[in-house]
Amino acid sequence: MDLHISLEGRGDQGARIYRQVRDAILDGRLRAGDRVPPSRDLARQLAVSRNTVAAAYDRLVGDGFLEGRAGAGTFVAMPAPGGSRRAPGGALRPSPRWAALADDLSARPPVAKARYDLRAGHPDGALFPLATWRRLLSRSLRADAEYADPAGLEGLRVAIARAVGLSRSVRASAADVIVTNGAQQGLDLVGRVLIEPGSVVAVEEPGYPPARLAFTALGARVVPVPVDGDGLVVDALPARPGWCT
Repeated sequence: MDLHISLEGRGDQGARIYRQVRDAILDGRLRAGDRVPPSRDLARQLAVSRNTVAAAYDRLVGDGFLEGRAGAGTFVAMPAPGGSRRAPGGALRPSPRWAALADDLSARPPVAKARYDLRAGHPDGALFPLATWRRLLSRSLRADAEYADPAGLEGLRVAIARAVGLSRSVRASAADVIVTNGAQQGLDLVGRVLIEPGSVVAVEEPGYPPARLAFTALGARVVPVPVDGDGLVVDALPARPGWCT
Protein backbone atom coordinates (compact mmCIF):
# COMPACT_ATOMS: atom_id res chain seq x y z
CA MET A 1 0.00 0.00 0.00
CA ASP A 2 1.29 3.47 -0.91
CA LEU A 3 1.71 5.67 2.13
CA HIS A 4 2.39 9.37 1.76
CA ILE A 5 4.66 10.83 4.42
CA SER A 6 6.09 14.34 4.28
CA LEU A 7 9.42 15.13 5.88
CA GLU A 8 9.55 18.74 4.80
CA GLY A 9 10.87 21.15 7.37
CA ARG A 10 13.09 20.52 10.36
CA GLY A 11 12.83 18.19 13.30
CA ASP A 12 13.24 14.56 14.30
CA GLN A 13 12.50 12.54 11.16
CA GLY A 14 11.72 9.35 13.06
CA ALA A 15 9.23 11.16 15.28
CA ARG A 16 7.49 12.66 12.23
CA ILE A 17 7.23 9.26 10.55
CA TYR A 18 5.76 7.87 13.78
CA ARG A 19 3.19 10.66 14.10
CA GLN A 20 2.05 10.54 10.48
CA VAL A 21 1.60 6.75 10.44
CA ARG A 22 -0.18 6.91 13.81
CA ASP A 23 -2.48 9.70 12.57
CA ALA A 24 -3.27 7.72 9.42
CA ILE A 25 -4.35 4.81 11.62
CA LEU A 26 -6.37 6.93 14.04
CA ASP A 27 -8.33 8.77 11.34
CA GLY A 28 -9.06 5.59 9.37
CA ARG A 29 -6.85 6.07 6.33
CA LEU A 30 -4.97 2.97 7.43
CA ARG A 31 -7.29 0.23 8.65
CA ALA A 32 -6.79 -2.83 10.80
CA GLY A 33 -5.05 -5.49 8.74
CA ASP A 34 -3.52 -3.09 6.19
CA ARG A 35 0.10 -3.82 5.39
CA VAL A 36 2.48 -0.87 5.76
CA PRO A 37 5.49 -0.51 3.45
CA PRO A 38 8.60 -2.43 4.42
CA SER A 39 11.07 -0.25 6.30
CA ARG A 40 13.64 -0.60 3.51
CA ASP A 41 11.17 0.57 0.83
CA LEU A 42 9.85 3.48 2.90
CA ALA A 43 13.40 4.55 3.78
CA ARG A 44 14.31 4.57 0.07
CA GLN A 45 11.14 6.54 -0.76
CA LEU A 46 11.85 9.15 1.91
CA ALA A 47 15.64 9.20 1.34
CA VAL A 48 16.37 8.49 5.01
CA SER A 49 18.24 5.81 6.90
CA ARG A 50 16.44 2.49 7.24
CA ASN A 51 17.17 2.66 10.98
CA THR A 52 15.10 5.85 11.15
CA VAL A 53 12.05 4.10 9.70
CA ALA A 54 12.67 0.93 11.73
CA ALA A 55 12.79 2.93 14.96
CA ALA A 56 9.47 4.61 14.11
CA TYR A 57 7.90 1.23 13.30
CA ASP A 58 9.24 -0.28 16.53
CA ARG A 59 7.66 2.53 18.49
CA LEU A 60 4.34 2.03 16.70
CA VAL A 61 4.50 -1.69 17.47
CA GLY A 62 5.26 -0.93 21.12
CA ASP A 63 2.28 1.44 21.29
CA GLY A 64 -0.04 -1.19 19.82
CA PHE A 65 -0.64 0.49 16.44
CA LEU A 66 1.33 -2.00 14.32
CA GLU A 67 2.16 -5.67 14.59
CA GLY A 68 4.82 -7.73 12.88
CA ARG A 69 3.97 -11.07 11.26
CA ALA A 70 6.86 -13.43 10.66
CA GLY A 71 7.56 -13.81 6.96
CA ALA A 72 4.67 -11.52 5.97
CA GLY A 73 5.60 -7.98 7.01
CA THR A 74 4.20 -5.30 9.28
CA PHE A 75 0.46 -4.64 9.53
CA VAL A 76 -1.95 -2.29 11.28
CA ALA A 77 -2.90 -4.05 14.51
CA MET A 78 -6.40 -5.38 15.04
CA PRO A 79 -8.23 -3.47 17.81
CA ALA A 80 -8.93 -5.40 20.98
CA PRO A 81 -12.58 -6.43 21.59
CA GLY A 82 -14.43 -3.56 23.23
CA GLY A 83 -11.61 -1.09 22.53
CA SER A 84 -10.32 1.00 19.67
CA ARG A 85 -6.71 -0.09 20.09
CA ARG A 86 -5.15 -2.95 21.94
CA ALA A 87 -2.65 -2.29 24.69
CA PRO A 88 0.84 -3.79 24.15
CA GLY A 89 1.25 -7.08 25.95
CA GLY A 90 -2.47 -7.72 26.45
CA ALA A 91 -5.20 -6.18 28.56
CA LEU A 92 -3.71 -4.35 31.52
CA ARG A 93 -5.93 -2.66 34.05
CA PRO A 94 -4.82 -0.06 36.59
CA SER A 95 -5.62 -0.46 40.26
CA PRO A 96 -9.01 0.95 41.35
CA ARG A 97 -7.46 4.06 42.92
CA TRP A 98 -6.14 5.14 39.51
CA ALA A 99 -9.65 4.87 38.06
CA ALA A 100 -10.89 7.16 40.82
CA LEU A 101 -8.15 9.66 40.00
CA ALA A 102 -9.14 9.64 36.32
CA ASP A 103 -12.76 10.37 37.24
CA ASP A 104 -11.65 13.24 39.47
CA LEU A 105 -9.54 14.79 36.70
CA SER A 106 -12.25 14.42 34.04
CA ALA A 107 -14.74 16.22 36.28
CA ARG A 108 -12.67 19.38 36.43
CA PRO A 109 -13.95 22.28 34.32
CA PRO A 110 -11.82 23.22 31.30
CA VAL A 111 -9.25 25.93 31.95
CA ALA A 112 -9.60 29.00 29.75
CA LYS A 113 -6.56 29.85 27.66
CA ALA A 114 -4.72 32.70 29.34
CA ARG A 115 -2.98 35.50 27.54
CA TYR A 116 0.18 34.91 29.57
CA ASP A 117 1.40 31.52 30.82
CA LEU A 118 2.63 32.08 34.37
CA ARG A 119 2.80 28.42 35.40
CA ALA A 120 5.90 27.37 37.32
CA GLY A 121 8.12 24.87 35.57
CA HIS A 122 6.93 25.75 32.04
CA PRO A 123 9.65 27.83 30.38
CA ASP A 124 9.19 29.43 26.98
CA GLY A 125 10.20 26.75 24.47
CA ALA A 126 11.07 29.39 21.88
CA LEU A 127 13.98 30.50 24.09
CA PHE A 128 15.49 27.01 24.34
CA PRO A 129 18.85 26.72 22.50
CA LEU A 130 17.71 23.73 20.45
CA ALA A 131 20.60 23.75 17.97
CA THR A 132 23.20 23.80 20.77
CA TRP A 133 21.34 21.08 22.67
CA ARG A 134 21.24 18.81 19.60
CA ARG A 135 24.94 19.33 18.94
CA LEU A 136 25.88 18.47 22.52
CA LEU A 137 23.51 15.49 22.56
CA SER A 138 25.02 14.15 19.34
CA ARG A 139 28.54 14.57 20.76
CA SER A 140 27.53 12.75 23.92
CA LEU A 141 25.99 9.84 21.99
CA ARG A 142 29.16 9.41 19.92
CA ALA A 143 31.34 9.24 23.04
CA ASP A 144 32.04 6.02 24.90
CA ALA A 145 29.24 5.09 27.28
CA GLU A 146 29.89 5.99 30.90
CA TYR A 147 27.62 5.02 33.75
CA ALA A 148 27.26 7.96 36.09
CA ASP A 149 26.35 7.78 39.75
CA PRO A 150 22.55 7.31 39.92
CA ALA A 151 22.44 9.94 42.68
CA GLY A 152 23.69 12.56 40.19
CA LEU A 153 27.00 14.15 39.22
CA GLU A 154 29.23 14.43 42.26
CA GLY A 155 30.28 18.00 41.46
CA LEU A 156 26.65 19.08 41.30
CA ARG A 157 25.82 17.34 44.57
CA VAL A 158 28.80 19.00 46.26
CA ALA A 159 27.57 22.40 45.05
CA ILE A 160 24.01 21.70 46.25
CA ALA A 161 25.22 20.57 49.67
CA ARG A 162 27.30 23.73 50.01
CA ALA A 163 24.41 25.93 48.87
CA VAL A 164 21.91 24.53 51.37
CA GLY A 165 24.58 24.68 54.06
CA LEU A 166 25.08 28.41 53.50
CA SER A 167 21.47 29.40 52.83
CA ARG A 168 19.61 27.01 55.17
CA SER A 169 22.24 26.09 57.78
CA VAL A 170 21.91 22.41 56.83
CA ARG A 171 24.94 20.27 57.55
CA ALA A 172 25.18 17.99 54.53
CA SER A 173 27.72 16.47 52.17
CA ALA A 174 27.41 15.22 48.60
CA ALA A 175 26.54 11.77 50.00
CA ASP A 176 23.36 13.26 51.50
CA VAL A 177 22.13 14.69 48.16
CA ILE A 178 20.18 12.95 45.37
CA VAL A 179 19.57 14.86 42.15
CA THR A 180 16.09 14.16 40.74
CA ASN A 181 14.34 15.02 37.52
CA GLY A 182 12.22 17.71 39.15
CA ALA A 183 10.14 18.05 42.31
CA GLN A 184 7.64 15.37 41.30
CA GLN A 185 10.28 12.64 41.12
CA GLY A 186 11.66 13.81 44.44
CA LEU A 187 8.22 13.59 46.07
CA ASP A 188 7.71 10.13 44.57
CA LEU A 189 11.04 8.83 45.92
CA VAL A 190 10.46 10.24 49.39
CA GLY A 191 6.90 8.90 49.38
CA ARG A 192 8.07 5.39 48.46
CA VAL A 193 10.42 5.42 51.44
CA LEU A 194 8.09 6.95 54.06
CA ILE A 195 4.51 6.14 53.01
CA GLU A 196 2.76 2.84 53.69
CA PRO A 197 -0.67 2.07 52.18
CA GLY A 198 -3.26 3.68 54.42
CA SER A 199 -0.87 6.24 55.89
CA VAL A 200 -2.29 9.69 56.55
CA VAL A 201 -0.56 12.46 54.59
CA ALA A 202 -1.45 16.09 55.27
CA VAL A 203 -1.18 18.47 52.32
CA GLU A 204 -1.74 22.20 52.00
CA GLU A 205 -5.11 23.28 50.59
CA PRO A 206 -4.78 24.99 48.21
CA GLY A 207 -1.47 23.40 47.35
CA TYR A 208 0.42 21.48 44.67
CA PRO A 209 -2.05 19.06 42.98
CA PRO A 210 0.55 16.65 41.49
CA ALA A 211 1.87 15.95 44.99
CA ARG A 212 -1.59 14.90 46.11
CA LEU A 213 -1.90 12.58 43.11
CA ALA A 214 1.51 11.02 43.80
CA PHE A 215 0.67 10.30 47.45
CA THR A 216 -2.74 8.90 46.55
CA ALA A 217 -1.14 6.62 43.98
CA LEU A 218 1.11 5.25 46.74
CA GLY A 219 -1.97 4.30 48.75
CA ALA A 220 -1.95 7.15 51.24
CA ARG A 221 -5.05 8.80 52.70
CA VAL A 222 -4.53 12.44 51.77
CA VAL A 223 -6.00 14.99 54.18
CA PRO A 224 -6.20 18.64 53.04
CA VAL A 225 -5.14 21.25 55.58
CA PRO A 226 -6.01 24.95 55.12
CA VAL A 227 -3.37 27.66 54.89
CA ASP A 228 -3.28 31.24 56.11
CA GLY A 229 -0.91 34.16 55.68
CA ASP A 230 1.85 32.29 57.52
CA GLY A 231 1.45 28.98 55.71
CA LEU A 232 -0.10 25.69 56.78
CA VAL A 233 -2.46 25.98 59.78
CA VAL A 234 -0.79 23.69 62.31
CA ASP A 235 -3.85 23.51 64.57
CA ALA A 236 -5.84 22.00 61.68
CA LEU A 237 -3.49 19.05 61.20
CA PRO A 238 -5.03 15.59 61.68
CA ALA A 239 -4.31 13.88 64.98
CA ARG A 240 -1.40 11.71 63.80
CA PRO A 241 -0.36 12.46 60.23
CA GLY A 242 2.30 10.17 58.86
CA TRP A 243 3.72 12.93 56.71
CA CYS A 244 3.15 16.58 55.81
CA THR A 245 3.90 18.58 52.71
